Amino acid sequence: MSVPRDRWAVIAVTSAVLAGALEVAGVHSPLRVAVMLWFVLACPGMAIVRLLRMADVAAAVTLAVAVSITLATAVAALGLYSGLWAPGATLAVLIAITIGAAAVRGPRPGERL
Repeated sequence: MSVPRDRWAVIAVTSAVLAGALEVAGVHSPLRVAVMLWFVLACPGMAIVRLLRMADVAAAVTLAVAVSITLATAVAALGLYSGLWAPGATLAVLIAITIGAAAVRGPRPGERL
């Protein structure tokens, strides 16, 4: 079950665009809940963790979920403590982080970090 790192970036960006489109369209359905959960719990971390070039897929996925939860919590907390909290804004920041991290090209195999 090895997925090339570039595919992780494509999956993360596609999920970010879909989550943003569902938010903007104002769709209220179980599909939106599933897409938002997938995006918030996996994609921001996946876009960052893929840069580590981890050999173990299970460890990479576990770390991606942990990083995603941490990022979502930090972004929401910053919005809350600044008095500017809004779910749409939090989602927009997470989408920006995901697309920005996915745009970064990691080291090639054999290169040093």
